[in-house]
Amino acid sequence: MGFTAVLYPPPGSRVEVPYGIGVARFADEVCILGLMDPGGPELEIGMMLRTVAIVVGDDLLTYAYQVS
Repeated sequence: MGFTAVLYPPPGSRVEVPYGIGVARFADEVCILGLMDPGGPELEIGMMLRTVAIVVGDDLLTYAYQVS
């Protein structure tokens, strides 16, 4: 897993900056970029992740990674 912080939102973004994004590696070497669940522990490369549902803004339900 790798990660970074987004400091400037892209046009139309509903996620408040700053926010984290991470790359998770799944079976068969598939890598997927995704939003990190805010409020988690300090991140380190190689941490195990799980996928969770979170609410963004007032009403948007989406998926994010959370340290497991």
